[in-house]
Amino acid sequence: MKKLLCIAIILFSINSYAEDIPPLSSHINDRPNWKSDSAELVYVGTRCGGVLDAVIWRFNDDKRPEIKKTKQMAKQMGDIFTFSTAALAEKTNFTSEGYTQKYKYWMNLYTSEAKDNLAKYNNIFEGLLGSDFKTCQQNIGVYKTLLSDLSK
Repeated sequence: MKKLLCIAIILFSINSYAEDIPPLSSHINDRPNWKSDSAELVYVGTRCGGVLDAVIWRFNDDKRPEIKKTKQMAKQMGDIFTFSTAALAEKTNFTSEGYTQKYKYWMNLYTSEAKDNLAKYNNIFEGLLGSDFKTCQQNIGVYKTLLSDLSK
């Protein structure tokens, strides 16, 4: 019973905190030089990796043919964000534990929001998750370039 109460409190805390997190677009707009700042690139990329994990989670078991494209796109985008951001984090001396913690935090937050959105709206692309997903789509090119530059 104590475990259930603790889990409920943690989930409530994550959901309550999500409302206080500014959309990724606001974060980027407040930092015009984010594309040249390694810490900002890691932050944005890690958030986008978490967003895409939530999308992949949602569509993972869905066998409908029209969803197949969405799953493939989410997986490809997620890989780009994850691999480029992890490589940059390693190159700029982030600890792997610290990076993993941040990544898991965003993944859990967005997956929790996806579950809530699914229950409330029958659509995961609402609120912060929907807004951040669009922002990640708009900035995928930055991370493709980053990934190719890091592999040289």
